Amino acid sequence: MGRMKELVMEMEERFWDHAIDLVYECEVVEDFLSEVGEHRHLLPMHSDSEFTEVVVDAWNEYWQSKGHE
Repeated sequence: MGRMKELVMEMEERFWDHAIDLVYECEVVEDFLSEVGEHRHLLPMHSDSEFTEVVVDAWNEYWQSKGHE
């Protein structure tokens, strides 16, 4: 695996580690977007719209798994 690909994968893993720590604190998706937005630099390969989409999807999946619709 190339060094650049490895670095990007490490950055993405760090982002999701932060996101997992924050998602339970945010009862509305806008709060979650704001909180994880501070770590946006860890996902440079995503456009702003892609970033928003994956973050909203992650928030929805988490809260649906907790029984919230």
